[in-house]
Amino acid sequence: MDGRRRRAAASRAAEMDFLGALNLVLLFMLMTGLGCAIDYSALRTVLRKPRGVAVGLLSQFVVLPALAAGVATVAGLADVFAVGLVVMCCCPGGAISNVLCLFFQVDIALSVACTAASSSRSTAAWHRALGALRACKS
Repeated sequence: MDGRRRRAAASRAAEMDFLGALNLVLLFMLMTGLGCAIDYSALRTVLRKPRGVAVGLLSQFVVLPALAAGVATVAGLADVFAVGLVVMCCCPGGAISNVLCLFFQVDIALSVACTAASSSRSTAAWHRALGALRACKS
């Protein structure tokens, strides 16, 4: 019986490795396609006038978490779920926002710039938070 469990676990691990690799390939193809859909002059315009990106970052890291906290309070969520909701609302949009912008034919360059800015900002914030956590433990 123990040998069957090991084989089943190995089979699941191999399947997960395949799905993970497939996920990366599909994400690469998606992002390459979005990159080909962006007009360089439009991206340059967005980067020269970063007001749209600033509004996107403000919305992502201030407005959405505040709304999530309000929803959690009104819904009477337990503290654990309320914190989870606020953290999820702080997460950067990722590829799906860019795909939706492409689908609805809106400003893809602005969407990609906002995604890049929010991803880099959230990565920096997590590094700072982990550094603070390590400092508290020592």
